[in-house]
Parts: sequence; structure tokens; C-alpha cells
Amino acid sequence: MPFPYYWNVYETSLDGKTLVLEAKTHTPIGGWWQGTYFITDSGILGGPAYTWVRPDGTITTVNPLKDCQRLYDKNTGGYFSGSSSYKQSSNGNVVVGAYCPNGDMSLFWANPNGTVFTPLLNLHGLSASDTTGNLGWAPPDFAWSPDDKFIAFNLTSNGKTSMYLVNVIEALKDPSIIPVQVSKGSGTESNLPVWQPQP
Repeated sequence: MPFPYYWNVYETSLDGKTLVLEAKTHTPIGGWWQGTYFITDSGILGGPAYTWVRPDGTITTVNPLKDCQRLYDKNTGGYFSGSSSYKQSSNGNVVVGAYCPNGDMSLFWANPNGTVFTPLLNLHGLSASDTTGNLGWAPPDFAWSPDDKFIAFNLTSNGKTSMYLVNVIEALKDPSIIPVQVSKGSGTESNLPVWQPQP
């Protein structure tokens, strides 16, 4: 059965009087950048796919959870297959956080038109395994610096949320680098990362 809602993207004229329907989809449209539509099944639908539809009609779809180890939950008789979330910068770049219930957490980076989707960080060892399905990321857990050179993010493990900072350029060269821990969590309460305006 198809998802009962759909999303429309309109382009408006400069005077605001004319609307032109540009895209219609049953999955949430995450963003738009210079003619490229970024569509995600994650969040509302809980699906793993991220898709970029470019002006020339070419499409790229990726699944950051494809390597997740599916864990059996004896309480529900079902499987956990992980979750993911994203944050698009004002410059069109996208960071995707992928969480697997065996404790593996990774960050991926994508360029604005989705032609490059690559590992940014492997955070194995910074998080604990969890079969409750309660861990993972939400969009507010990520904050891009205004120049897209850094990403601040929260990471929850063992009921504690800590904040980290990663240099995007360095991490793209070597995804095994360790992010800088900015704050150490002492409980479930956490502060969301925010970049202050330039003075």
C-alpha cells in the first residue's frame, strides 16, 4: 500500500504570482539545490534510501544502511536493521548519519548534486550496541559550519550524549580519523550543536 501522503515542490516567479509544479513524490523531499532535488525515505517512512534527482533527469539512490548487521530481537520476534538521518547544509552538501543496532555508527558525506556519496567517519568504538531501537540520530544532532568545513554532531551511547567536531576535508581524506570531543555527556540531557554567527 503506498504511503498516504505526498509532497509537492513548486517554483515561484520573482513577483510571487506564478507557481509551477516541479516535482511530486510520496517520499519527503529533503531539499533542493540548483535544480537538484534531494529526496529521502528516512525519518517519517523509516526507510533507508536517499535519492538525488538532477535537472538532466539522472538519478542517484544510495542506502547507507546496506552494511548493517540485522539483529534479532527475542522480545518482539522481529529484526532491527538500523536507522539514519541527514542534515543538508546551506551550501547543498549533505551529511548522513547511519546507525546499526550492533553499535556501528557512521557518517557519510554527499555533494550537492548527489554524484559523490562517500564515508566521512566510522565511529565504531565510540558507541555501544543497542537493540532497543532508541539510539540513532535526528537532524538537530548535526550542525554544519557556515563554510561547510566542519560538522558538529551529538552521539549518544550508554544513555549519555556527547558532542563531537569533525574537519570535513581531513575526514574525507581519512575516514578513520578520530573526531574531536567537544563535550562529554553525563546523562540523557544534551545540548544541540549550533554555530554562532560570524562577529
